[in-house]
Amino acid sequence: FAPGRFILASDIMNSPPMSDARILSLFESPGKVETATPGATVWLARDPGAGRSVLIKKLPDTRAKLRVTAALGLKHPSIVTTHRWLQDDSTLYVIRDVPRGKNLRQILGAHRPEPEALRKYITPILEALEAAHARQTAHGGVSMENVLVIEGGKTLLCDFGTTDPSDPRHKPHYAGAATAEGDIRALARLIADLLPASGTFSQPAVRARIEGIVLRCDTLADLRETMAALDRLAAAPLPQPAPKEVGTMRPVGPPPLSSYDLSGDERKSNPMGIPKLSVNLNRPD
Repeated sequence: FAPGRFILASDIMNSPPMSDARILSLFESPGKVETATPGATVWLARDPGAGRSVLIKKLPDTRAKLRVTAALGLKHPSIVTTHRWLQDDSTLYVIRDVPRGKNLRQILGAHRPEPEALRKYITPILEALEAAHARQTAHGGVSMENVLVIEGGKTLLCDFGTTDPSDPRHKPHYAGAATAEGDIRALARLIADLLPASGTFSQPAVRARIEGIVLRCDTLADLRETMAALDRLAAAPLPQPAPKEVGTMRPVGPPPLSSYDLSGDERKSNPMGIPKLSVNLNRPD
């Protein structure tokens, strides 16, 4: 606050904590933004030194420092770049790029993508994890919220090192620790949840069988091979129902001429072979 200015209660209530204020003073026009992660504190600001917009994510402690430091070395076209981290006392602030787009949950909602769209979403994530795991770096929280689709349709994986693997949403896959095996299980679950529901995949039994195969994959190579198999399955023609057996056709209409023993004269006067009817006109009513 400026010297000599009266401090109002509203100023104190609306101003960030002093640790936040010290960090945010390094940036221009910081503004708090909502994220898909419950309870996360994030600001959008401009980094004057780099001359770009950045996202500043506050982590409640420094336990993720090693993971975030490892993420600084990830340079891949399908990974959102983490630029640096700052620390104030026991709080960590992670600065990363801020691509304009929406996450996968915002785009799809409760809908399932078509096979071609599924490949477009998943293939870049596979490539991002392959690059990260090659550097012994795990993501720690692969989910629909961390898959971004930016302007132009490009898919990116964000928040390497800043997602808590012990969070209830991620713990079933990671057992509380950020590992490559957890990333694979989380991605397999994501693929299974997004399996198409049209065409070849419209039958629940087929989809359930494919889901079981996906969830048994234990390497990224297995998942890549499974995605290729899904492409082939999507392109296969739908099975056609077997034709129904047709019973013996019975003739419709008068019996054939051969069924009647007509004399030659009668055959001439009755060429269609229709039996004569005998009508008694003298019958009393």
